[in-house]
Amino acid sequence: MQERNVSVLALDDDRTLLDVYSRAFARAGYRCITTQSGAEALTRIASEPIDVVITDLSMPGMSGVEFMRRVRERDADLPILVVTGAPAIDNAIESIDAGVFRYLTKPVMPAELVKSVGDAVHARALARARRAAYAHLIGPESATASSAVLLRALETMWLAVQPIVSTSSLRVVAYEALLRTKDAVLRDPPKLLAAAERLDMLPAVGRAVRTLAAAVIPDMPADVDLFINLHPLDLLDDHLFSKTEALFPLASRVVFEVTERSSLEDVPDARARVMMLKDMGYRIALDDMGAGYAGLTSFAMLKPNFVKIDLTLVRDVDTDPMKQTLIRTIIGLARELNIEVIAEGVETVQERQALTNLRCDRQQGYLFARPGAPFPSVNW
Repeated sequence: MQERNVSVLALDDDRTLLDVYSRAFARAGYRCITTQSGAEALTRIASEPIDVVITDLSMPGMSGVEFMRRVRERDADLPILVVTGAPAIDNAIESIDAGVFRYLTKPVMPAELVKSVGDAVHARALARARRAAYAHLIGPESATASSAVLLRALETMWLAVQPIVSTSSLRVVAYEALLRTKDAVLRDPPKLLAAAERLDMLPAVGRAVRTLAAAVIPDMPADVDLFINLHPLDLLDDHLFSKTEALFPLASRVVFEVTERSSLEDVPDARARVMMLKDMGYRIALDDMGAGYAGLTSFAMLKPNFVKIDLTLVRDVDTDPMKQTLIRTIIGLARELNIEVIAEGVETVQERQALTNLRCDRQQGYLFARPGAPFPSVNW
C-alpha cells in the first residue's frame, strides 16, 4: 500500500487537535478525515475506505471504547490507535479487549503519530498477506467446501489425545485432546477449521469437539485433566456458557487452551467471557507461548492457569543458550504469578533434560507419546 493512498480517520472532540492531525498527515502524504462524533465516524467507515482509525477515549455521547467495539463489529482488522489525555489501567485493558493497535498518551508529537500510523498500515498489509498465504496453503478443496461437506466431516470426527507428563513423578498429569476426522476432503484439522470459519460454522465444530471430549473424560484417572483447544470465536457461542453444555458437569477437569497465534480481536468482550468460564470452574491455558506477538498482553487479558511453551523454543533448547534464557524468564514470570508451565514438542532426551534443569517439570511431545486414540502408552 502506497502512503499517498492511506486514509486516516481521526475522532476527537477537540477541534484544535484535529486541525493539528490534519496538517501533520497532509505533510506525510496521508488523507485525513476528521470527526467529532462516534456516530459520524462509523458512518464514514461504512461509506468509504479507511486504513487507520485514531480515537480519543473520553468523548460526549459514544465513548471511545464503545466506538472501537462498534468498529470491530464492522471490520476485525482495521487498525485503531488510541490517543488519550487520561490514561488509566481500566481503559487500557478495555482498549486491549477492543483490539487497539497502539495506545498513546497526550501530548503526542506529530512525528510519533505519523510513525504509528505508518506502522499500523504496514501491520495491516502483513496481516492480509499472511491471510492470503494461509488461504493458498489450505488448498482449493477447503476453500470451496460446502456446509454439506463440513457436516459430513463432523460425522466422522474423533479425538486423539497426547499425554502431558510430570518428569519428576513419571506420571501422566493431563491429556490434550486433538481434533481428527476421517473425511477425505477435510482430513487436516487446519483445513476443517478454515472451512468452518468461512461457512460461519465454527460453533458447530466447537460443540462437536466438546461433546466428544465429555465422553473421553470419564475414562481417565480421577486426578488427570483434559486440555481442549478453544478457538477465539468459540467465545461468541453462548452455548459454551450454558449449564446444558456437555462439559459443564466436568468443568473442574477441563482446561481450555487459547492459542497465542490466534487473534482475540474478533471478540470485543473476550476478557469478560474468559472470566465467566473461570467462574464456571474451567481453567485456562495460554498456548504457543513464545510463538506469537502478544504474550504479555495475553497474560494480562487471560490470567491463565497454565502456559504452554511453544515447540519453536523447545527445539534444540539443550544447545541454544538464548532459548534457555527465554524459557527461564517465562518460567520465572509464571512462578511469580502462580501459573503452571508446560513445554510442548519435546522430542529428544537432551531437550527433556535441559527443560528439567530449567525447572520445567511438565512436558509434552513425541519423546513421550504421539497423539493417538485414548489412551496411548507413555515412553519413560
